[in-house]
Amino acid sequence: MLFVELCYLVKTVEQHGRTESEEPWSIRQLGIYHQHNADLGSDTFIVLNPTISFQQRLKNAQIKTGNAPLWQDIHMLALSHATWQWRWYLTFWESKLSQLVS
Repeated sequence: MLFVELCYLVKTVEQHGRTESEEPWSIRQLGIYHQHNADLGSDTFIVLNPTISFQQRLKNAQIKTGNAPLWQDIHMLALSHATWQWRWYLTFWESKLSQLVS
């Protein structure tokens, strides 16, 4: 019997859109729990605190293929989603640091 459980937490950044804040970014957490039973061919997913952009990625993956995403695809979507805005977040803080230095 092949039975696998995975559980992990990824931190993502997103612009929050609050105008009263000087810092436009928020750090978010996305939790993934996956139970895979190869003998039964079943997968159970629990996604904790999915952001709207992650939910949209899941929907787009389903629309693109016409089927629900495979379990491997869900992990790839979660990990790629976690990394896609860090560059802009770090660029924001680099500019703030440059202002302080000068």
